[in-house]
Amino acid sequence: MLQDAIDVYAAKQPVPVLSVHVMTGRVRARVPYGVNRTGPSFDVLPALLKQSSTTTTTIDLAS
Repeated sequence: MLQDAIDVYAAKQPVPVLSVHVMTGRVRARVPYGVNRTGPSFDVLPALLKQSSTTTTTIDLAS
């Protein structure tokens, strides 16, 4: 885990049952993976989901 990501997560003020994913401008991957999580307690539509799910995606940094 990158230190700046740890710092941002530690400093955030969580809002119950709300979640956002904001990307602006050109995104440059710094690690060869991405992680997406959804679930009834931390997704945008908590009433729609019955269980949590985590997906890890491999990113080809060479392209």
